[in-house]
Amino acid sequence: MGFLSFRTARIHAACLFLTVAHSLSGDTRVGVGEPETVEGELRYPVYFLSDEGAVAGQLDFDFGQPVGPDWEVITAPGLASTHEIRFAPLGVQRARVLVFSMANTEIPDGPLGWIRVPQASPPDPVDGLFSDIDGGAITFLPGFDAPAILTNPASRQIAPGERVTLAVAIVGLEPTVQWYAGDSGDTTQPVAGAAEVTYETPPLFADARFWVRVTDSLGRTVDSQTAVLTIIEDTSVTLNPTFAQVGPAAGSGTLQIAAEAALEWTALSDAAWLVPSQVSGVGDGALTYTYAANTDFEARTASITVNGATFTLVQEGDFPPSLFAALPADPQSGWKESPWFGFLLDHSWPWIWHGDHGWLYVLPNSSQSALIAYNATGGLGWLFTGDGFHSAEAPFLYSMERASWLLLLEPGDPFSRAFFDYETGETLVIEGDSP
Repeated sequence: MGFLSFRTARIHAACLFLTVAHSLSGDTRVGVGEPETVEGELRYPVYFLSDEGAVAGQLDFDFGQPVGPDWEVITAPGLASTHEIRFAPLGVQRARVLVFSMANTEIPDGPLGWIRVPQASPPDPVDGLFSDIDGGAITFLPGFDAPAILTNPASRQIAPGERVTLAVAIVGLEPTVQWYAGDSGDTTQPVAGAAEVTYETPPLFADARFWVRVTDSLGRTVDSQTAVLTIIEDTSVTLNPTFAQVGPAAGSGTLQIAAEAALEWTALSDAAWLVPSQVSGVGDGALTYTYAANTDFEARTASITVNGATFTLVQEGDFPPSLFAALPADPQSGWKESPWFGFLLDHSWPWIWHGDHGWLYVLPNSSQSALIAYNATGGLGWLFTGDGFHSAEAPFLYSMERASWLLLLEPGDPFSRAFFDYETGETLVIEGDSP
């Protein structure tokens, strides 16, 4: 059987990763053929087809049956010592076949070897397990054609004494890396111990330049671009404003950034509900931000940090419309009226200012007909009341700390209140404060 007949009649595979040492004008193929039963054993022939060049190939193959630990490679008799076949299981059914060949003249006109399965067990089902290489089922990944750099180390501006972590994303056949100081291509300043895809610099007090060289197992190399690290004496910015408080509805705002003309800055938010319009910029500018609606009972806080300067946003909690069955009484001033709890302001929700009781911190488990709150005005502490207990005519509160019902004797003046304590039978006088 001739050389070309292997390519069309015998080579089948599921997914191929090919590495080529230089540009090829002809075909290069690595493949695993259909299994054959030889002396009671199942054998998958391994082929390597090339028209020219020193090459190496790598194949991930789905055998359609469990890959056992006793599977092994049998090398074809008389195969040149420069050839090597490796077999490595990848999973239950998948394995990797590595084929190395350093000279085209040494490639035999036939299999390089066979993957030996001691117990003959033909794949079940057979249909769909193998795809002809000329039928388009083989996938060539350009990353294995030669070492390549997918992402170069980034240039940036830094403060004096700052450490920088440089990173590079690479592909290649068993690639290794080496970082160098200086401009790309200058190998006179290798960085000792810097042989990983990331490199952390020492503290830098002067401008610096670094690059990385990637080398694969065939000795081919590729160099990255130069990462230029520039010292900026003043990396600070000024924000205006530095604080804002907003209601529970969604909205937006703008920050004014004052910075040196060439200074690069980065904007970071510490909460998903507060989003800056851009994450980086240079020099002076306006940075807009958006914030989502706060549907929670509690107020919340988030920050945007720009090169160490911080803007803080406080968003009020959402006052439930059904709480105390309160409705707007005076939209201009914000007063609301509950049919049983009276007049209140909720602009500092969940703190409310009550027309009779002063400052109250309302717990989330309060409802349309019941209230659990902390009375900060006068130090009454935790209180309970509700529809049926509290009214304009008989404003009853239950004091949890005093374990007693209290009746407000003269409603209407939160600054000076008198209660009748039903537990002690005494009158309790409390001086309050103003909203």
